[in-house]
Amino acid sequence: MLKPLIGTFFGFINALVVPVLFLSTIGSIFNMDNMAQMKRIFRSLLIWSLGIILVSSAIALLTAWIFFVGEGSASSGGGSGDLWNQIGTMVFGIIPSNIIQPFLDGNTLQIMFLAIVSGIVMLTLKGRFPFITKIITEGNLIFTTILDAVCAMMPLIIFINILNMMIAGNGGALLGSIGLIAMMLVPLLALVVIMLLSVALIEKMNPVTYFKSAGSILLIAFSTGSSSATFASHTLIASVKQKVRDYVVSFSIPVGALFNKQFAIPIWLLISLFVANLYGISFTMAEIIPVVILCMILSVAVPPSPGIGPFLFTIIFNLLNIPLDGLAMAVTIAIFMNYPATAGQVMVTNIGMLHTEHMLCAKEIKVDY
Repeated sequence: MLKPLIGTFFGFINALVVPVLFLSTIGSIFNMDNMAQMKRIFRSLLIWSLGIILVSSAIALLTAWIFFVGEGSASSGGGSGDLWNQIGTMVFGIIPSNIIQPFLDGNTLQIMFLAIVSGIVMLTLKGRFPFITKIITEGNLIFTTILDAVCAMMPLIIFINILNMMIAGNGGALLGSIGLIAMMLVPLLALVVIMLLSVALIEKMNPVTYFKSAGSILLIAFSTGSSSATFASHTLIASVKQKVRDYVVSFSIPVGALFNKQFAIPIWLLISLFVANLYGISFTMAEIIPVVILCMILSVAVPPSPGIGPFLFTIIFNLLNIPLDGLAMAVTIAIFMNYPATAGQVMVTNIGMLHTEHMLCAKEIKVDY
């Protein structure tokens, strides 16, 4: 009884988030003053996101080198021959073949591509489409209001979700991988520390103050493993508590929900190497580096859709020549690691917004002088 209830709830949230992401992204772009303003915001968010991707990849590579390089008894299974084909498929897959199909398939990456292109066109021709502008604004308000009402049930769903996990006894299947889970928490904590240092240095804010402002949304993300569940509360807290301007919030959160999956990079890599080790397959650093590059691309290109885990690990396993029989173990561990990873990814988006707001304020002060 509990599992279908939870699945229905998160399925409904996922159904609402797609139009909210689409409409709010378009609205946030054409509500900006000009194209230069959008470029500044996007540039700031992009630099922050790419910086965390590089840091996460470096930490993942270091952890893999310490624990996995040279382990195993069989010959190496890695290879990079298909890497560029995988990258090309993901990069060009962002462009939909038609406008309707991404909404039917729920392909959030293609939907966001359409939203950004539409928003830029409307910003360029600002004032020419008042009727369409009103429809998008009112539609965004309707869907956001519904999402707020649904998310008001979140405390009850969190309780049911935890109860369901206890009843199902899923933890027993992972007793043999407790060491791996502890190992993966180390790079995740290192990323958190680095981000808190950036808050201290750039925003002049100590970690306690930051967690007081953002702690509730991080707790929701950690408890549910869903960035969609934090959408409404994240918007409210960023606007009210953290004093981030509205158009920055409405642009950063949907874009961040799609692209900020940096915490998944060490998880994907280390789980794959762990499963390979169970089959006696070892790797050199030269063979692991292409896999890290692939994980970096996946963290940007893969939409945050339910059930995407087996697809991701199939790509990585094929690149490393790991038997696909290990997918069950990999996906099971990844499900548990999804909770701290989601909290970390929401944190990346939130801090990126704070830094963008700081950058905009600094530019305004320079202009005044």
